Amino acid sequence: MVALGIGGISAPAIAQGAGTPIQGTLGADSPRDGRPYGTRTLTLKAGQRYVITADSEDFDPMLELYAPDADMRDDDNAVAQDDDSGEGNGAAIEYTPDRSGQYKLRIKAVDSDLGRYTLRIRELPPLPAPTRATPASTGTMTVRLFHGELTASDPEVQNKRVDDYLVRMEGGKPAIIGMDRDRNNDDLDPALALFQGERNTGEPLETDDDGGSGVNAMIVFTPETTGNYVIRATSTGDRGKGKYTLRVAQ
Repeated sequence: MVALGIGGISAPAIAQGAGTPIQGTLGADSPRDGRPYGTRTLTLKAGQRYVITADSEDFDPMLELYAPDADMRDDDNAVAQDDDSGEGNGAAIEYTPDRSGQYKLRIKAVDSDLGRYTLRIRELPPLPAPTRATPASTGTMTVRLFHGELTASDPEVQNKRVDDYLVRMEGGKPAIIGMDRDRNNDDLDPALALFQGERNTGEPLETDDDGGSGVNAMIVFTPETTGNYVIRATSTGDRGKGKYTLRVAQ
């Protein structure tokens, strides 16, 4: 059961799974924290999954849920908050308390509008235990590391310095190619290009400039045939320079 109160006055308990609608209004006399809001008290049980939704035809609702001893003057203290995960522009919070108690639910308007709203609180069944997965197959990857640096003496292609690496890759086996700039270098925004065979001109098979972490580049590629490939380490900006690490895993 979920017990709900408003301003210290208890309302009837809400039966499990019922999602009984609770009507409310944000009006000119509602308290404000920059925007008008309403507060409801929920008695929640530790370990029970809940979903709390808010819908309104008058405003775009936002929900904030606070633990029993939380300071509600700072919305960073909310254990959960949402403004658009429900239907339409509705808000929805799914939450499992780690302790039982009187939680505070605050509803407000995203754009400071006023009007009527509907809350629903439902208990959800527990999630099933994680499946102990058995892989269909296993394999290993060999990682080759190349430490390089783009400098003024490197050749240029379309005003970008380039280093070209000739590597051999196995057909039918996925490869991961990554280029990470030196952590102390802000002058290099890595970019990668992959060419078939030993040629390093023409249209590349694959390119990337931000598929890795941060600004780093990464290509995931499965060669059709075993053979030589050219990996180009370069930059997105004109004449970018600096140290980098090239990783080829297959």
